[in-house]
Amino acid sequence: PIIATTGDDTICSGESTNIVLSNPNNVIGTAYSWTVINNVNNVIFGAIDNGVGKVKQFLSIDPNNGPGSVTYRIVPEVNGCSGPFEDVTVTVNPLPVVNALAVDTEICEDDEIRLVASLSGAASFGTWTGGNNPTGYSNGGASVVNAETITYDFNQVDIKAGFVTFTLTTDDSDL
Repeated sequence: PIIATTGDDTICSGESTNIVLSNPNNVIGTAYSWTVINNVNNVIFGAIDNGVGKVKQFLSIDPNNGPGSVTYRIVPEVNGCSGPFEDVTVTVNPLPVVNALAVDTEICEDDEIRLVASLSGAASFGTWTGGNNPTGYSNGGASVVNAETITYDFNQVDIKAGFVTFTLTTDDSDL
C-alpha cells in the first residue's frame, strides 16, 4: 500500500494536529502506524510515540520558546507488508503572553500611569489602546516593543467614565 497525507502543517500551541491519511491506491485493509522521529530538544509537549490510525494529538510549547516542530513517520501496512513511509512535520507556534505590569489604581485628572509591554511567543511588537485621551500616550500611540515603557495621561472624560481599560494588541497573527 502507499500513503498520502495532507503534508506538513503549522498549528498554535494547544491545538490538535490535523494530519489526514489516505490510501490513493485503495488497498483494502490498509492500516497506518506512526512514530515520532524528531522532537528537537523535546520542546513540544503532547507528541506521543507509537500510534495507530489518525495522527490527532494536542500539542503545546512553552510560550518562552520560539516555534518548535515535531516530525511523525507514518507507515501504511496491510497483511504484514509495509509500504513506503511518509514523514510529516508539524510546526507548533507558541501563544503570545502579554503581561500588563499595572495594578488597579485610583487616578485623578492629569495623573499618569506607566504601561510596560511584556511580549513573548511570536509577538515582536504591540500597540496600546484604551482610555479617552487620544493624545494621552507618551509615544503618540505608536507601536511598542518588549519591555518598552510608556505613560498615559488621564483626562476629565477618563475620570467621568469611572474606569479605563487598556489593551495591548500584538503583531502575532496566531491569535
